[in-house]
Amino acid sequence: MKELVCEIQVRTVLQDAWAIIDHHLVYKKESEIPSSLHRKLNSLAGLFETADNQFEIIRSEREAYLNSINESIHSNNFLENELNLDTFKSYLLWKFPNNKIENSEGQLNMIYNDISNLNLRNISEIDTIVEKHKTTFNRIQPKIISFLNESLPSSLIVDISISLNNKDYFKNSNYSLELEEIINNV
Repeated sequence: MKELVCEIQVRTVLQDAWAIIDHHLVYKKESEIPSSLHRKLNSLAGLFETADNQFEIIRSEREAYLNSINESIHSNNFLENELNLDTFKSYLLWKFPNNKIENSEGQLNMIYNDISNLNLRNISEIDTIVEKHKTTFNRIQPKIISFLNESLPSSLIVDISISLNNKDYFKNSNYSLELEEIINNV
């Protein structure tokens, strides 16, 4: 096996899609392709290349955006960032550095989706709610941890804080009856 030479092709999803289309549509020899189809295939290849370039630009812009969020953590305007999944995750890491974000995969997304229905504009609105209910939350936290039999992820801390703040939000949550009872008995 040491003597064997191989080629590894690395390509984007769009390049792979083009290769599949090209394989299925192109004739054995280029001279067999009708000119009208040849032009359309070349045009389609150009569109794939353009889309691929745009995806790369968007990826780079997102990386720059995430860097700007991380840099703003060390400034006074971090809490003024627009509330979205990226800033929410950064907030959780900033506010609760010793907690994991979620106990199970998808928990963060599920909680963020519920929170996004509240039409909160920025991180400071989340932080205000968390701070407002900090004392109450700390009082019920041991019962919640005992019930869950695991540590509380930061996303659930925020979710419960919002539930303490907004009874309509709480009614629409997916808490178990036991957890509801703990929160209702505050």
